[in-house]
Amino acid sequence: MKLKYLNLFAILSLLLTCNELLAWDKLVWANRSSNMNDAASWNDLDGNVSTIAPSKDTLLIFSSKAAVQPVLTADLSAIGLYFVDHTNSTLPSVHSADGFGGYNYDGYNITAENGASLYLYGNQHNNGWTRDFYMASLGTNVIDAPIVFADNGSQHQARCSGGRLVLKQPLVATSNTKFLVGGNAMGRVVFESANPDFKPSELYIQGHLEIMNKEGLIAVPKFASGCWGWSTAVNGFPSEKCCRLRNSSGEIATITAETFVLDAHDNMLFNGDPFDMSNTSLQATMRDGKPIGAGETYVIFKEITCRDSGDRTLSINGDGAIINLGQFCRNTSFTNNLQVNSGTYFAVTPEGLSKNHNRLHLNVYPSNLKPANLGINFDYAPDPSMDNEDDFIMYHHNRPGGFAAYEGVRRVKLLNGEMLYRSKSHAILGGDYKESISHNLSFGSPYANGTIILEKDINVNQNNSGMGFVVLDGSPFVDARIEGIITNSYNDAENLNASITKYDNGVLAFDRPIYITRNSEVQGGGLLVNDKASCKFKVFENAWIGGTGTAKDLEVLTGGGIRPGEQGGEMEIAGNITLKDGAKFIIDVNSNGSVGAAKFTGSNVSLKAEGTIKLDVRAVGEITKAGRTKILDWNDAATKDTTAFNLDNYEIEFDEEVFSFIKLAAEDNAIYMTHYFNNKNPTLIFIR
Repeated sequence: MKLKYLNLFAILSLLLTCNELLAWDKLVWANRSSNMNDAASWNDLDGNVSTIAPSKDTLLIFSSKAAVQPVLTADLSAIGLYFVDHTNSTLPSVHSADGFGGYNYDGYNITAENGASLYLYGNQHNNGWTRDFYMASLGTNVIDAPIVFADNGSQHQARCSGGRLVLKQPLVATSNTKFLVGGNAMGRVVFESANPDFKPSELYIQGHLEIMNKEGLIAVPKFASGCWGWSTAVNGFPSEKCCRLRNSSGEIATITAETFVLDAHDNMLFNGDPFDMSNTSLQATMRDGKPIGAGETYVIFKEITCRDSGDRTLSINGDGAIINLGQFCRNTSFTNNLQVNSGTYFAVTPEGLSKNHNRLHLNVYPSNLKPANLGINFDYAPDPSMDNEDDFIMYHHNRPGGFAAYEGVRRVKLLNGEMLYRSKSHAILGGDYKESISHNLSFGSPYANGTIILEKDINVNQNNSGMGFVVLDGSPFVDARIEGIITNSYNDAENLNASITKYDNGVLAFDRPIYITRNSEVQGGGLLVNDKASCKFKVFENAWIGGTGTAKDLEVLTGGGIRPGEQGGEMEIAGNITLKDGAKFIIDVNSNGSVGAAKFTGSNVSLKAEGTIKLDVRAVGEITKAGRTKILDWNDAATKDTTAFNLDNYEIEFDEEVFSFIKLAAEDNAIYMTHYFNNKNPTLIFIR
């Protein structure tokens, strides 16, 4: 017992040396009790068992193994929540539990009954920082009580190192307060409920904040981020130097903040479900290499303004999209670059790209082979010969970059009459050199709801190695079209040796000839050949080739497919075809009556099936009529192997909610398909 009082005396001594702590009436101490509801877990300064609802101005101190669950039966006013550490000293010491000493707190759970609330006034501690609750844990710490951040002229703070700090019930903060969410080592502060009365004048994010309700932050007037290289590893968790705001509500979170301030050293990544901040101006203090971005989600901003003097760069990161409804840095006379490292930057208006008198350089410089695209909601034809117009400069360095459409059909036209080259000495699009690209050109975005069209002939390589096209899958069927020819020569008809490769899950259409001759590949998504192709294509699993033009030799691997037409229509295959076991014919039945069909031509060709062929019948629109259509026709092919047309090799797959029955028949060197649909509103005929 004497040692216990010595320990408490040491605690008081250390507390008195901190920066001007407020006075308290009672000290509540959490012991190492294994029984979370044991009343003996709570003692006051006199060593007596404490009530769970002490009077106002209480300091909560948790031991380093704070496996306790206090229940508040009346309002508790506290000047702070602190931990006692036993690991580095024979005497306990009050510590802010920021985790830098390797502390390992098991977590706590504070609950409330009878409408009790927790009142926090903030406290000055450790270099004047204000910390209301500040924890380092491998587990989860929960405060299941309404929290009121009282106005006493201080900035309130919730910080988490390593684990999770969950604030389950509504928060109250008025316009006289400021609030900071801090953290490191991937620690996360979680706002679980809607917070209509959480209205601090400013919300600083210096860690990871997660909202579980779409209205968790709806009324915050101003955001400010402050993440840079201070974050360290704690408790086996790695360092994470990027601030994060995560929406886990399952819905779009609408936030009415007027401004979101990104300071000089800051970065910010949005995660989870989308954020609609269309009334919020992103104020960026431009800083090279410090990005803002979205990870597999999108964020809408009203505009982006610059807060720095001098020529700087704002970087876009992540796999998602930043959507700018308005201007980009038109409030400054300096040349501020917009660098897309990955994901998509959508400029909804031309002012989202151009400046009032300086050229804008949009540097597409992706890393880790992730596509980096410029999204547009207008036709784009930069003219670098005009000093007052915008340039588009694309630094590829063997990484994919390109374009996406925000709505409708959007056209990109770069330097009229010129060809787009690969492997020039300077990889620049729309600059002083001819347009050129490196190994991959990318199109589309998961958040694109339009089709992008590139009006450009493409020279895929001067060194006979070819190039790749990375196309991301958005909402339209065709994500991108190329209206120029694909060649490897200054003379379109020379047919020099080079290849192309189609990557990712989107659909790319080549609307003019493909003159290259080296074997090429479709490794993902769809490739539409709407003119003629001189090369052989290998089609991989989860990929397909189709179109309304003429393909040459095809090898379709297991899980790959041939999809004639463009959601209906005829495709010609003028050469050998090999279908591996499990390959597909994908037949589209369109509501307008068009059905996909393949016509095979050529002399002495092989139309070979090496196992089972899956006939995958898909509906385009609402199917309301039955029909019989020729889907495979080899009347014009002189074949030496026709196993691809043996009906015994086919397995039929279709959506039973649309089609009631699919039947195949082989007649006159062709396969016919008869489809019956499920009539949701049949005509009733009564026979009397």
